[in-house]
Amino acid sequence: MQVWLLYSFLALLAWGVWGFLPKVALAHVPPQSVLVWQGFGAAVCTLVFFAFTRQVQTESIGIMAGLGTGFFAFLGSLFFIFALSTGKTSVVIMLTALYPLVSIFLAIVFLGETLTWQNFLGIGFGMLALYFLVH
Repeated sequence: MQVWLLYSFLALLAWGVWGFLPKVALAHVPPQSVLVWQGFGAAVCTLVFFAFTRQVQTESIGIMAGLGTGFFAFLGSLFFIFALSTGKTSVVIMLTALYPLVSIFLAIVFLGETLTWQNFLGIGFGMLALYFLVH
């Protein structure tokens, strides 16, 4: 198995658990508390990761993009947790899991990436899924 594929499956597993645990937490604490505890969990993991790698580059575009990643991850988590607090887990998870549609659009516009007809077909199915999820 190629290493990128292994990492992709591990990310899928981690994000699958990440999508489930907030609903459990929301049964016991309000959304604001879930977000704070999630942030603490991420901070602890970041500190442990840094302690083991001690590799942080300081190139300005990389720093800005990294900070932007954290900013948008926080916003996404905020809106995701608030959606879970009142919505059905199955619908919220599936709807928000379509975020790659935004990433693909940005990659085409800003990175000049191209798509095959199979890619367009997959995107079309994602859009169809989006329609069925909200209707």
